[in-house]
Amino acid sequence: MGKNIQCGIKFIKSKCDISCNRCIDICPIGAIKKYDNKSIVDFSKSKCFSCGICVKLINPENPYLCKALQPNSHNRRVMKWISDKETFGVIIGPGLEFFSKEISLYKVVAAFKEMNAALVYRTINYAGKALENIVTEVESRFTSNANSLIIDSRCGSIVNIIRKHRPDLEGNLVKAKSTLFTSASLLKSELPNTAKIVFVGPNISYKETIVYHPQNTGLVNAVLTWHEFVLLSRDILNKSLESLPDHSFDDKETEGFVPLGTQISDILSQKKIICHSLSHMSPKGIVGYFNNVKKDQTKGFVESLFCEMCTYGPGVYSGWVDEQVSTTRKQTKKIQSEAILVVDMCNSTATANIYGDQLANQLKGILKEKVEKKATSENAQFKKSTGDGFLLTFKKLKNAICFAVDLLNDMACYNEHMDDSSKIQLHFAINFGETTIVDTTGDRSGHAVNMTFRVDGVKTSDLHTLNGETNGIELPLVNRILITENVVNIATQLDGIDFQPVGYFKLKDISGLHRIYLLQQKNQI
Repeated sequence: MGKNIQCGIKFIKSKCDISCNRCIDICPIGAIKKYDNKSIVDFSKSKCFSCGICVKLINPENPYLCKALQPNSHNRRVMKWISDKETFGVIIGPGLEFFSKEISLYKVVAAFKEMNAALVYRTINYAGKALENIVTEVESRFTSNANSLIIDSRCGSIVNIIRKHRPDLEGNLVKAKSTLFTSASLLKSELPNTAKIVFVGPNISYKETIVYHPQNTGLVNAVLTWHEFVLLSRDILNKSLESLPDHSFDDKETEGFVPLGTQISDILSQKKIICHSLSHMSPKGIVGYFNNVKKDQTKGFVESLFCEMCTYGPGVYSGWVDEQVSTTRKQTKKIQSEAILVVDMCNSTATANIYGDQLANQLKGILKEKVEKKATSENAQFKKSTGDGFLLTFKKLKNAICFAVDLLNDMACYNEHMDDSSKIQLHFAINFGETTIVDTTGDRSGHAVNMTFRVDGVKTSDLHTLNGETNGIELPLVNRILITENVVNIATQLDGIDFQPVGYFKLKDISGLHRIYLLQQKNQI
């Protein structure tokens, strides 16, 4: 295949708009840099792990995708196999419906059959089998060593990060085959040993992974995006896909359970295995986690799908078709990574029931005044009332922590001079992750926001005790600042911040168990 292919992205300097800089800002690993503010943009293959985020960029002044950053196309090698009449099979992955609603899967099968593909399978049929094998391996490894650190290997981007940036963790990757490699292995068993395997789907990362994967190198020989498939069929067939008769797949459709990508953590948690789910983290957050994780100090299964769901994540190119680009652009919402803080007033309903609405509203007004003052001093990017509290976001984690600590201290001073009926008790939750600005008011949404609200509301009954893991300090009912593992990973780099683990909690509507920490207040941060 040629070991010179180091990543799934190619950078064409001559097509780069040097004034754009969007790829530089969005790259989670710093693989794209601009030197001395001059027209020199450098792309590092040795750093890039082929997540594909940069390839999705749309220039706001011109509704076309960046022409300088493109997937490394495998079309030529597939065309050569067809020309040489080599035997090849095809695996169809997810994402076609997001690329085009005009092309059916059965037209795709028909196109490959016209190109003389021996067999055409689909990955979804083997998701259950792959999940079963992964769970079996993880459970076996923890049975032999309860202090194991095991890293999810289903995502090509994660495998590439480990190989390029943390090679000391390669032995911690799950060895059981992902859905793609399970499908490829079964397909390969039906074909001659020399047969080639082609995967079609949204995953640019696998263009790199298939060359270097620690256990499965050579099992898949080419990876095509859906756009590349359309180009291949045009160049080989010289006819439209719509003109082809429908053709059925060569494998039988699986009946019954088809797992979602993140269900593995739920299954392992039921088996009392510690799970660290990174699926809700921003790309830069995931990179930061793996750059800083210590294999001798972390135990459990790290569920790490780089995109929250592969089908929706980097590599899905609805924008590749020109007539769809303007629609894609209109639907684009601003996404950023930031610190998310939720603060709630405890027992406000009980206060209203016992002492009346007038006092309850008065206390809410006092809280609002203090929140607005602190939000201004700590440069909050967004603030909104949630009824009994507030949602705020901050560009820097340190500002969010200072806001919470200062407000809690202010309230402690206020409460010293009040009787029990007028005391204001608070609880906070702080998370760090990717948020989406959903409207002109700046309101935030996203998994990381939802998780912050869930953490804020945890109770002792949500605490789970896992084998080989003791719970930490007692969970306070009021006047507490809870933080997530995302925050802990960043907070270790800040001075004056201390925290203690409380334990693993099940959060409503969020898969897996999540370790929550209590922020310890210090005099100065």
